[in-house]
Amino acid sequence: MKSIQFKIILSILLFVLFIIGLERYQLSKSIRTQFIEFKKSKNELLMNTIIPVISLNLSLGLESANDEYLESIVTQNSDLVYVRLLDNNGNLLYEFESKTLKDIDEIKDFNHCEKSINDTITDASLGVLELQFSNSEYEQMHSTNERIGLQITIISIVLLLLFLLFLKHVFKGLAVLTQSVLEYNPKENNFKLRQSPKKDEVSLIQNAIVEMVNRIAIYAEVLDNTNALLEEKVRQRTLELEESNKELKLLASVDPLTGLYNRRYFTKSSEQILEIVKRNKTALSTIMLDIDNFKNVNDTYGHKCGDDVIVSVATIVNDSIRKSDIACRFGGEEFVVLLPETDIEGAYIIAEKIRKKVEEKRVVIEGGFYINVSVSVGVTEYNLKKDINFESIIHRADRAMYSSKESGKNQTSVHSA
Repeated sequence: MKSIQFKIILSILLFVLFIIGLERYQLSKSIRTQFIEFKKSKNELLMNTIIPVISLNLSLGLESANDEYLESIVTQNSDLVYVRLLDNNGNLLYEFESKTLKDIDEIKDFNHCEKSINDTITDASLGVLELQFSNSEYEQMHSTNERIGLQITIISIVLLLLFLLFLKHVFKGLAVLTQSVLEYNPKENNFKLRQSPKKDEVSLIQNAIVEMVNRIAIYAEVLDNTNALLEEKVRQRTLELEESNKELKLLASVDPLTGLYNRRYFTKSSEQILEIVKRNKTALSTIMLDIDNFKNVNDTYGHKCGDDVIVSVATIVNDSIRKSDIACRFGGEEFVVLLPETDIEGAYIIAEKIRKKVEEKRVVIEGGFYINVSVSVGVTEYNLKKDINFESIIHRADRAMYSSKESGKNQTSVHSA
């Protein structure tokens, strides 16, 4: 039995041969590119050699000398199939056309040269020289390259297939072992493979796993019972912790008297909401209200009555807003309401609704008596260009509220951004 090392080495060797084949194919393409560049350079060099001689002859009026010179050029360059010399007026001075010209299917740009002839002294235009070279060398090179490239491609594909077949054969036993391990469940003891009589590496691994599985089966029942007890204890403890966390979060974010959010939670939430508003460029308005003459209420009726008034106003505020809005007890008798996706006109309507409800509300106090209270309200909205943070919005809302206080209380003032 061949070892797995030998099989892997053979597979790698086939893969390397495949890579070499690909590199050889790329080399054949490079050869074609270099051939074209060589032909361009050669043809351009010949053209640059001819032009000065023809220019001198045309300047001296020696057209016959040009004929002899071009005939010698044609004789010396067997790949020239077409030569044409025109004067500055378009008159044909010399023309050569090989019999093989009609066999050229397509004129390649690197086999065709055309260049103006200028006087070497005055730089005046004297004519045009056009050369066409045969495509036979390129076609022969291209055909050879195509044939070699096809052969290399076929060989590379065959080598790749052999490489894949070797890999499949090498890892077949390992794949079966891996699948069995992945499907193994200690509770069901469903490992499919048994001890193997073979001595290769995969079989040795298989035998070691089979022995390990047998040992696991011995302890599986004990572990299952222990795990069940632990899981139950963990589940109970987790539930207790979740309930405790909920209570702590609620206590940390809610004002105990009114049930509204406290200032700490409101400040944190407002900054988060402001970031969303900045990103989405939506409206955001703020209402700030303060209970009028609250000190007199405390002094006259006592702190218990003052707490009842605060709770009454908080209830009205909470009942007048949407679930997406955030109401907060901002201070002793101050409240702030945050209204996402609400412009200043909409905020004013809500503020007036709260103010009128408070004005109409009768707060029952001890002894069967009741009192009427009012609130002064300020409204403002977020300005994308001016407001860097939420403190500037609160500041404007506070100024609007105090404007209501100074104007006689029990009213709503708007502070535009």
